[in-house]
Amino acid sequence: MEPTRARALRRFLSCLLLAAPLFAKPWKSAEMITSQQFKYGAFEARIRGAEGGGMITAFFLYKNGSEWAGAEWQEQDFELFGKNGGFQTQLMTPGAPRVEHVVNHRAPTNVWERYYTYRMEWTPDALSFYVDGKLIRRETDRTVYAKLLDPARAEPMNLRISLWAGNGEWSGAFDETKVPAAVDVNWAQVYSYSPGAGPGGSDFSPLWRDDFNSKDGSRWFFANWTFDYAVNDYTSGGANVANGYLQLKMTHWSEEGTRFTPSPLDDGLLMPPADDPTDPTDQPPGQETVCGLGNRKNDAFNAVLAQEGVEPYPGSVALLDALPESVRLAVVSSSKNAPEVLKAAGLLEHFPVIVDGNVAAARGLAGWHSEVHA
Repeated sequence: MEPTRARALRRFLSCLLLAAPLFAKPWKSAEMITSQQFKYGAFEARIRGAEGGGMITAFFLYKNGSEWAGAEWQEQDFELFGKNGGFQTQLMTPGAPRVEHVVNHRAPTNVWERYYTYRMEWTPDALSFYVDGKLIRRETDRTVYAKLLDPARAEPMNLRISLWAGNGEWSGAFDETKVPAAVDVNWAQVYSYSPGAGPGGSDFSPLWRDDFNSKDGSRWFFANWTFDYAVNDYTSGGANVANGYLQLKMTHWSEEGTRFTPSPLDDGLLMPPADDPTDPTDQPPGQETVCGLGNRKNDAFNAVLAQEGVEPYPGSVALLDALPESVRLAVVSSSKNAPEVLKAAGLLEHFPVIVDGNVAAARGLAGWHSEVHA
């Protein structure tokens, strides 16, 4: 019979080994995965991305086991960058172990400044990406994307929403000062592929929508793993649902599940990206044009803003603090930098709705012109 002391030591070591994967990394976040798998369809969510170097907000379709040796990789992604406020669309096909087909994009604002509606469509004819209702990419090459397009080769995939962080050139160096970092999701919706039978003769029929009024354990489950180039583990404690929003939070392991904050309100406005290099309002700062000069001035303004900040009038701050929560506040400004100015002044949380130069440009509001404003 095994001595009591030896048996106790063996049990202790077994528990330690079992616990080790959960505490292998100091940072914790979450990934939600649909219990249901899909072969073709449309998938969209209203998301506000995370800010900070290394932070990646992912909304994607993934074939389970793609990473296994000998498997054929299959994936369709939106990945939002916390390092620079841009995002990429990505399709992954079989390779060694995969081939990444990437296109980089910019939204009218940084992806963490507001909610955008990200939509992926997957059919036997095309792989499409939309932002706020605007088509920004479509792939139809039946040779390059045969694994996704060919019904005989395409396999079902799960929909996933996650926040993870890297520490390299692609993701940006991990910025610990931005932790805790948050992804906020207002809603997610899935459509089945029904050629010609959807509303108005469309190819997609509504299957389900989650407004995140509660954690739906029948619809989603949480990842409990990590991968080599992530600085964090995934745990269920990194997700919370409150007031009709889902929040995924990146925290230190010692604060897991304790740093959730109210999600910013979604203004519901649509601001599709330009994604048009010929657009006279979207010219690089170095270009010798009036708009290029304006954008160069805008870069200089933002540099000063970051270095020197903004000092609000004490009386204005006192008034904001004294107003009851029932008073709804908004900012209307011609400046495209209004959110950053409010943030630098420490006042952003007071204004759940901001109608600025970005909103005006996207919606064609009168009284605003295309030159960049500081």
